[in-house]
Amino acid sequence: MKEDKKSEEKNNLELWEKVCKTDPAHTKKAKIGQHQITAIDAHYQVMNATRELGSYGIGWGIEAGTSTFTESIIGQTVLVSYQGIFFYKLGDDVGRFDICSSIKKAYMTRQGTPYLVVDDEYAKKLMTDAMTKALSKLGFNADIFLGKFDDNRYVAQMKEEFGNQVTPAPEPTPAKKQTPAPQATTYEPDPIEWIKQYSDLTDACKAKEMTMKMVAEIVNECGFDYGRIKAKLDGGTTNGFK
Repeated sequence: MKEDKKSEEKNNLELWEKVCKTDPAHTKKAKIGQHQITAIDAHYQVMNATRELGSYGIGWGIEAGTSTFTESIIGQTVLVSYQGIFFYKLGDDVGRFDICSSIKKAYMTRQGTPYLVVDDEYAKKLMTDAMTKALSKLGFNADIFLGKFDDNRYVAQMKEEFGNQVTPAPEPTPAKKQTPAPQATTYEPDPIEWIKQYSDLTDACKAKEMTMKMVAEIVNECGFDYGRIKAKLDGGTTNGFK
């Protein structure tokens, strides 16, 4: 008998356990009055509810024609209350329950010079808040409503579980070492071969009976400059050209 009861409890929590965890990437911190809360991305909730229950308006949602907005004036504040009927399908069963929410539509500020603040998106905010509360009754994002997101260790665990850990920035690629460009080398031909291309210089060297070594020295000294070599050969006599 006890086993049957445990089995029944487990089945009752089947949807809850599938949707109770929240991806931190779809949350942000917000301040309501003096309280810090963890706000959930409403469209993230719609996506998860659609995944589990079906398309909005078919598998779950607010019954058409049940939404009402009621205004109340309290001093200089206009308060709007919202009511509707939320429905959802689970297998062959259809669940329905009332939902409600309230918000300040218009109010006078208290600090500094008072001025009127009017919230022109109050209707959207009311329906979003009511939907979030309705889905929370089915277990969607229950970890937030249970206060688990106040524990940094739990949030870190959820980040790891949902795979949205911050990826460390890649280390910069070390700059490639610049290979110095090879220095240009001045090609100097063999002095003897170089001078042979000028027959007048060759004849002059032979006339002075210069040795090959002496010819090489003159060519190197004059830097393979034809004019300088010619002037040097014409300016003196040298013996030993062979």
